[in-house]
Amino acid sequence: MGSDFEESAILIVDAVGDWACSALYKGRWENGRPHAERLFELGFPNTLGLVCSAFTAHCGFSPNDSECGAMALAAFGRPTFVDRVRETVRALDDGTYVMDQRRFPFANFYRRP
Repeated sequence: MGSDFEESAILIVDAVGDWACSALYKGRWENGRPHAERLFELGFPNTLGLVCSAFTAHCGFSPNDSECGAMALAAFGRPTFVDRVRETVRALDDGTYVMDQRRFPFANFYRRP
């Protein structure tokens, strides 16, 4: 069962997925059926999901398993490295982002994890 809204925004942020790491959809009902129209897609290697996994591993937790725990603990931390993170995941003027591949060479992810 869907929401009661006629239209909605659907944001997906994934590690790799179907090579679309972030995507924005417009959801709506058409002829009584749900319909999702892709408005925007940011592809691999610009992946926030793998950055979260890398941070999780760096903190000593299991990547692809313990991201929720690392994210919950972040609420108790201080933004000591926020400038470095902003250099690594850089916001662009159009509202998107780009990854600094020197710090996270995800383009070579499947050749050399």
